[in-house]
Amino acid sequence: HIDLSDTRLVGLTYQDNLFEYIDNYRSEGGTVIISGIDNHVSSSNHRKALKISLDNKQVQLSPRQTRLQTLAQENKYTFDILPDQDTQELRRFKFFELRPIERKSNMLSGRFESTDNNWEIADIIFNEGASFTAEVFYSTLMTIKINNEIPKFMMEKEGFVEKLFDRVMAFTGYKDIDFKMYTKFSNKFLLMGDDEAMIRAFFTRRLITFFEEESIFHVESNGKNLLIFSKIKLARTDETQNLLAFGERLIQELTIVYNENKGLI
Repeated sequence: HIDLSDTRLVGLTYQDNLFEYIDNYRSEGGTVIISGIDNHVSSSNHRKALKISLDNKQVQLSPRQTRLQTLAQENKYTFDILPDQDTQELRRFKFFELRPIERKSNMLSGRFESTDNNWEIADIIFNEGASFTAEVFYSTLMTIKINNEIPKFMMEKEGFVEKLFDRVMAFTGYKDIDFKMYTKFSNKFLLMGDDEAMIRAFFTRRLITFFEEESIFHVESNGKNLLIFSKIKLARTDETQNLLAFGERLIQELTIVYNENKGLI
């Protein structure tokens, strides 16, 4: 007898394991009874769709979630802890074309008043490698909606998860774009994209100098949105605040660069 009445969320991975257990148990002549699922609703019509409980019991937040909720309340952000399997926007970035995303959760969202750009910071789970040998990664990332279309590019700190970056280079045929006049930048970051000439025009001295002084590890533009993260791990609350501060500084710089280069991009 499996009772799911106290379970708020029944995810895909759990259902896969549950169905496998039921099949094995029944093949040996056993009987399995599942109860407590009546108060759950499915996110779609698929038999293994995410099941979410409609029970009115208060969700118990973890200490980290409590700190994020406090951060949201103090700054009038929106905070949502419920897992979301709709990751279509993230799959539009090159980094995730070869890396299936299971879901995102703990979504913190708001708007930069200085530039009128919407942003979101979320925890994600994604896979790297073949299906049976895939490694699971947990990370906190930031996305920012760009008000003006800019060149598509992907940049990453040298030595940071090079295996992940090399796979993108192999898949797309991209090569690292070096700036001979800015060796500090070129030694610090790998940079690639669809249109090298446009990227070189967009990466002005001002923007290059900005990145040279920052400690961020991954920035990607798909033309309409930015993807930013600093480490392949879940961020602490202070790291989330640092990511947020960097995102606002970056979008301010990109807005200036865009206005200075309207005729070039």
